[in-house]
Amino acid sequence: KLPKKMRAKNYVLFVSSAQAVVLSGVASLFFAHVAAAQVLIFLSGFVFSIGTFFGIFRHQLFEVRPVVIRTVSYTASLLTLGIIYVGLVELISLIFLKNQPSTESAIDPFNIIIALALALMFQPIQAFFNRLTNKIFFRGSYNIDNFYATLNRTLASTTDLRRLLILVSKEFSQTLRAEQVFFFIYSKGSRDILAGTERHTILPRVDARALDAYFSEHNTQRIIVAKLLDPLDPIYKLMVSHRLEIVVQLAQDRGPLGYLCLGSQLVSSYTPRDTKVLEAIEQELVIAIQNVRSIDEVKELNATLQQ
Repeated sequence: KLPKKMRAKNYVLFVSSAQAVVLSGVASLFFAHVAAAQVLIFLSGFVFSIGTFFGIFRHQLFEVRPVVIRTVSYTASLLTLGIIYVGLVELISLIFLKNQPSTESAIDPFNIIIALALALMFQPIQAFFNRLTNKIFFRGSYNIDNFYATLNRTLASTTDLRRLLILVSKEFSQTLRAEQVFFFIYSKGSRDILAGTERHTILPRVDARALDAYFSEHNTQRIIVAKLLDPLDPIYKLMVSHRLEIVVQLAQDRGPLGYLCLGSQLVSSYTPRDTKVLEAIEQELVIAIQNVRSIDEVKELNATLQQ
C-alpha cells in the first residue's frame, strides 16, 4: 500500500492528465468548428500545467532545484557569449573599419572568426558558471565517493561498538548537516545500545517495536521519511516526538538489528539523493556492527575459557 502523500501525487497527475485528454478529445471531435472549442483546449492545457506544477513542487515529483540551477548556468553562459560577441564586433568596427565607407561586407570574415572563437569558449565558460552555481546553491552538498571512503575508514577504525556508533553518527551529522544522529541497537540483554551525537533523543524499546511493526507491514521499505507520512499516522507522531526526520532500519536475516535515526537537516531538507545514499550503505553498517559483535563474543569466550 502506497503512503498517502504518494497516492496524492498520483491522483493529482492522473486527474490533470485525464481532464486534458477528455476535454481536448471532446473539443476536437464534436466541436472542431466552434470557437469555444479552442477555449476548452487551452483551458485543459492550462489545468494540466497547473496540476503538473503542483505535483512537482508540493509532492516532490522530481528534484527541480538542479534543473533550475543548470538553467541559470546555461543562461548566464549564453548571455556572456552574447556580450563578448557584441563587444568584439563593436571593437573591430571602431579599430579596423572606421574609415571604410561600408563595413557590412568587410566585417563578415571577422564574424566568422568571432563565432569560431566563441564556440571554443562556450565549454570553459559554462564550466565556470557550473562551478560558481554549485558553490552558491549547493553549499551544503557533498561528494558521495569521498563520503563512502571516509565512512569505510571509520567502520574499520575500532572494535568498540559504542565508540564505532558514535564515530559513524558524527560522520553522518557532519556530511548530511543533521541536527542529531544516533543508533538504536537491540541487545540480547535488557539494555539496548543507544549511541550517537551529543544530546540526541532517547528512543525507548517500545517505540523501536512500533517501528518494527511498521517495517513488517511495509516489507519493501527500509527507510522512513517523516515528511512523506500522513500527519495522522502514529509513526509520524512518534518521529516528531523524537525530533526525527529519517529512520533507516538495519535489517539482518534473523530480524531487525536496530535503527539509524537522523534529525532534521540544518541547511534545508533532505533530498532523494540523501535517502538513496542511506539506503545504499545500510548493509555496510549491518555488516560492520555484526563484525564488532562477533569480535566481542570471541573475546568473552576466550575470557571464560581462561577462567
